[in-house]
Amino acid sequence: RGHSLAVAVSTYRGQVHFGLVADGKAVPDLDRFALAVTEEVETLLTACRP
Repeated sequence: RGHSLAVAVSTYRGQVHFGLVADGKAVPDLDRFALAVTEEVETLLTACRP
C-alpha cells in the first residue's frame, strides 16, 4: 500500500520469475518497464555465457 511500483523476483524449478505491479497514474508505461527488464536479463545471460 502506498507504493507506486512493486517488483517481485522468485525462483522455481530452475527458473526466475519477475512480477510487476504498478499504480497506473504513477507508472503509466509499465509495459515498457517490463520489456526493459526482459532485455536487460537477456543481456546479462548473454554476458555470462562461456
